Amino acid sequence: MGLNASARKSGVRWWGGLRSAEPPSLVEGLDAAARGDLSTTLPGSDRSDGQGLLERFNAMCASLSGRVGQIRNNASIVAMAGESLADDVRHLDERTQEQAC
Repeated sequence: MGLNASARKSGVRWWGGLRSAEPPSLVEGLDAAARGDLSTTLPGSDRSDGQGLLERFNAMCASLSGRVGQIRNNASIVAMAGESLADDVRHLDERTQEQAC
């Protein structure tokens, strides 16, 4: 069994070359984000390692969630414009057919 496999089995992970135990709430939050759940907010502050991982995770999820919202909004606008264009093309086709007869 390799170093990473034995570390995973014991609940210890390697971060940036340093061995440290991951807070379960961070692991759960990362798993949720990987599944697409960007509503996850982790409580508290983790400054014990000097990196503020929980705060960065929360900021990342909030930023990604905002971007997804913008993309959905833009997709709706494009869909409405497409429908409008399709209607205009149908009307133009009908008028063209009437004039040809």
